[in-house]
Amino acid sequence: MRKFVVLVSLAATAAAQDREVELLVRMLQASSDEVRFSAALKLGDLRERAAAAVTARLEDPWPDFRVSACEALEGMGGAGAPAAARLAQLAEKDDFAPVRAAALQALAAVDPERALPLVRKALEDPIEDIRVAAQLALDNLPPATVVPFLVDERDWVRASAHTTLETVYEPPVAAMAKLLAAGHPVAADLLYAWGERSMPAVQELLAAARADDPDLAASALDALGELRRAADRVEPVVVAALRRPEEKVRIAAAYALLALDRAPVAAFVAVLDDPSAEVRRCARIALGKSDDPAAAEALQARIGDAEFRIDAARSLWRTKGEAGPYLDALRADLPDSAARIAEMGAAAAPAVPDLVAAAEALDDPWDLTYVADALIAAGAPEKAWPLLVSMFGDEENDGDSLAVNAAAELDTAFLAARLVEGPDRFLA
Repeated sequence: MRKFVVLVSLAATAAAQDREVELLVRMLQASSDEVRFSAALKLGDLRERAAAAVTARLEDPWPDFRVSACEALEGMGGAGAPAAARLAQLAEKDDFAPVRAAALQALAAVDPERALPLVRKALEDPIEDIRVAAQLALDNLPPATVVPFLVDERDWVRASAHTTLETVYEPPVAAMAKLLAAGHPVAADLLYAWGERSMPAVQELLAAARADDPDLAASALDALGELRRAADRVEPVVVAALRRPEEKVRIAAAYALLALDRAPVAAFVAVLDDPSAEVRRCARIALGKSDDPAAAEALQARIGDAEFRIDAARSLWRTKGEAGPYLDALRADLPDSAARIAEMGAAAAPAVPDLVAAAEALDDPWDLTYVADALIAAGAPEKAWPLLVSMFGDEENDGDSLAVNAAAELDTAFLAARLVEGPDRFLA
């Protein structure tokens, strides 16, 4: 008896599903574009259950309805493969350009191998809508098959392929490594975008970082900066690049070392006088974070240089506890230095009047947050409170969330006192 009930239940469910498919297929012939598109999306989700019924609608005499059928098949992916031959015909020969475009995108989703030559051909089509559809079809192709389009002679094709590959879930690292070995900087750009997923290409990246071509070397160095798990192998190559004559390569090397969280003191001390301001900036940052006495000595020797003043003074504070010179340098650089003042904690108390004065000229919630954080850290929450209240309500610029996050740093007793003083829209 139980088996009979189960079979009846399954039959009823199947019948209901068939009715759903029938209704959705009929909706593909609705006069409303929105209704047809919604039906196509739902049919795409139903996949095998709806494939045959939707494929039949490819023969509809009305072009708009054929477009909707193609959109539904695109959503089915491989489940729509039985329609591939007909989609290929429509993509090449339909009299209505929107049908050709929709069929091409659907074909790339249901049968990428069959679609690939048609996509290449469509990129040359005289009709713009077909060319655009070919670009969009790249998103539906297996990532490895898109790689050759990165070196297409047309910049708009290269850009489309780059956009497609930049965000793929499973990047074609091996194919990209081969492209990199052939000397194409765009390969390194994408390996950089994929971060540590590019680890299998580390050997090719190291070779490219040594290349004579500065564009290729700089792009490879950018990508190497993301491979922290290979930092021991990467660091010597990056340090060597800091000595190259090409400015863009030295800049890329300096930023790569920062990204790797490596601070080879001797290498960075050697470029404190580099002609590139960006290289010098990276050196200041790296040496400022180092606990090596040689790094502190190199920075502190330049405290009279305006470019190095803040970093040198910070080094004095970190290594010798001398907060005065650092705070003086930061006060002269407000409001940009507010975040650094905040890290000084109670030692920043003498800067409270300067922080309050700086806040008077600000209206952006982000800038006000940095100042408020510094005031709280310096022990002046009562000065920070009006800033937080003024930020609250500016939803367009994230004022609400920024104010709430900053208020979380306030002492509980201070917040309780604000409640006692009276209702406030911020507290509410």
